[in-house]
Amino acid sequence: MIDSPLPVVTRRTFVIASCGLLIPRIGWAGVSQLPVLHWPLDRLTSSGRENVTKSDATIVDGTGRLEWVEDSGAQLPRLDGYSVWIQHRLDNPVQLDREFSLSAWLALESFPVTTASVIEWGQESSGISLAVDRLGFALISVRQERRAAESRSERPIERGRWVHLAATLSLDGALVLFIDGKECSRLKMDGGMRRLDAIGTVHLGRAMQDRVVAKVFPTDVLNGLMREVRVYRSSLKLGDIQALSREFQPQSAPLSTNPTWFANDVQRPRYHAMPPRAWTNEPHGLVRWRGQYHLFYQKNTNGPYWGHIHWGHMTSPDLLRWTEQPMALTPEPGPDSEGCWSGSAIVANDRIVLVYTGGDGKRASICMASSEDGLHFTKHPGNPVIDAPPSSVGVKEFRDPFLWKEGTEYRMIIGSGISDVGGTALLYRSHDLTSWSYVKPLLIGDKANSGVFWEMPVFIKIGDRHVLIVCEVPGRASYWVGTWENDEFTVLSSTPQRLDLFNHFLSPTPYVDENGRAIAIGIAPETRASIETWQAGWAHLYGLPRELTLDTSGNLQQRPIAELSTRFIPLVSVEQKQPLKQTWTAFESTGTCANIRVRVERNVSDAIVIALRRSPDRQEETLLRYDWRNAELTLDRSKSSINIHTVRNVQRVAYVTRTQGAIELDVYLDESVLDAFVDGEECFTSRIYPALAGSVGMAACSEGGEAYLTNLAVKLFQ
Repeated sequence: MIDSPLPVVTRRTFVIASCGLLIPRIGWAGVSQLPVLHWPLDRLTSSGRENVTKSDATIVDGTGRLEWVEDSGAQLPRLDGYSVWIQHRLDNPVQLDREFSLSAWLALESFPVTTASVIEWGQESSGISLAVDRLGFALISVRQERRAAESRSERPIERGRWVHLAATLSLDGALVLFIDGKECSRLKMDGGMRRLDAIGTVHLGRAMQDRVVAKVFPTDVLNGLMREVRVYRSSLKLGDIQALSREFQPQSAPLSTNPTWFANDVQRPRYHAMPPRAWTNEPHGLVRWRGQYHLFYQKNTNGPYWGHIHWGHMTSPDLLRWTEQPMALTPEPGPDSEGCWSGSAIVANDRIVLVYTGGDGKRASICMASSEDGLHFTKHPGNPVIDAPPSSVGVKEFRDPFLWKEGTEYRMIIGSGISDVGGTALLYRSHDLTSWSYVKPLLIGDKANSGVFWEMPVFIKIGDRHVLIVCEVPGRASYWVGTWENDEFTVLSSTPQRLDLFNHFLSPTPYVDENGRAIAIGIAPETRASIETWQAGWAHLYGLPRELTLDTSGNLQQRPIAELSTRFIPLVSVEQKQPLKQTWTAFESTGTCANIRVRVERNVSDAIVIALRRSPDRQEETLLRYDWRNAELTLDRSKSSINIHTVRNVQRVAYVTRTQGAIELDVYLDESVLDAFVDGEECFTSRIYPALAGSVGMAACSEGGEAYLTNLAVKLFQ
């Protein structure tokens, strides 16, 4: 290697094509001109250094978790889709005339929620931007007071690999866009442009319009890697563009989540299912296929907030250990351009078939996709398979399809609501999964008792009966039990029953295995402020898998799946009856991830109280209290966390114990999550967010008289 005679050109890389390796060298001899601005972004030591002016850009790191990713000998700043980007205020603005060229390399994990710039400068009324929109189309835009021009690619760029983008504006007004050295779009402006504004403040990886949701989350930030961003004062020839596109050999990029991002996060659960980062919401389509469980779910890869909804996908051999897979569904031009929203999955003809709600900004419709390998999903070319709700029914909303096999045919229900009446689930039938005919409402609720609209309806067989579970709007997760015959659902009672004692477990997705065991996984949403999820980098997770059965009266019984017991090792076991007095009895520290099983008999007490995740000074504790006299269970989160940005409240619910004068609790603690199963019948999931390192204690007491502790078993997560 030799030193370049040109001092303004710094260390680069080039490809030895025969081996595909990236090795450093000085200069880039394939281009006939030198840039007027150049950000390599390839060295931690030089950070955001701009090589021509020798000035430093600021790498914005909103959460303090900026990661530098190693890739082929380079160190690259990882843009996370919401809190990391680069901005540069030049002390001496760079003047352009009437032409320019831009060049950059980028590798995206996902497309932005709103259009995000690779590079942009200027004002809203006057400026230049090379960008990627929410569907992955590249675009170059030039704004000049009352005149604006935009050239957009005809196809999206690829995700997951390095892509070269370039754009030129020539004196004759030709605005041209290139992807990987090939022209992909051209726009001719008669008379060209007047002299362009000088380059003063520059954004790399984010647009300058400052689009924000929930007051804290920018939606116009790229999610991935960037490097070698250059600005030229003139319009480069095609040969120069092609030379730049050969600077590196396109290859996959290291975009997977680094687990060290969350190494010190005391709120992040260890054994609950959740995506690696960013935002998730309702799960759908829990199925088992070729020896693996597949779980699909709502996902925004760009940050811990709702927006630009995709379908995430993870797999597990046992419902306990989950592996993130490539996204199953992404918005594309057409019926799902605004989002791939909730739905369900089924195994049919040795394929995984997904049905989902597509939104295009004007309406919601029902779409379908399928996979033969369980990883790559192809959307049905005739989407949508149901384009609108039935005209014969005056409905509110139309979304969240749930699919099942019925003999040799298929059935689907879709969440909806009948105006001025109440929520409903609309029943459809099909023989081939693509041609659907409307049958009737499966069940119609009463808006006063079960909400005006039903989200995420599911319908499953448990024993010899069927259960309809819905999420009422507004309100709660509820269910009805009844018989099902000839497309007729006859409920045992028209009054809905609650699914979760305190309504913190929502939108369950069920799976019934070959032995008839019904399993459900639902969302355990955040109950902390947006500023907390901003800092955390993730939002929402899933409650423990629950096994659903029915008692003889037609009530759902819920318990943790048996497989969960294999993840814990014994710490404490007390099987002798012990008095529980009105003063606190402290027990062995439970740590932050534990399973606690306790049985208490009333004796002469009025109530019993169990304190969990308690600090020594009682600054933090979560209390479970049962009042024998009033048959009332209380979840007291008023001191669960010292963090003022979390929900801290007291909730009460009527509950009659299975055995008179005794109550059994099976509690699972997992950092910020608490799952409690009561008497093997009812349950609830909650979020508690202890923040103190010493909040690992457990204690119990009685009120109004002495009770008996008859059994206590504490096991730690391994």
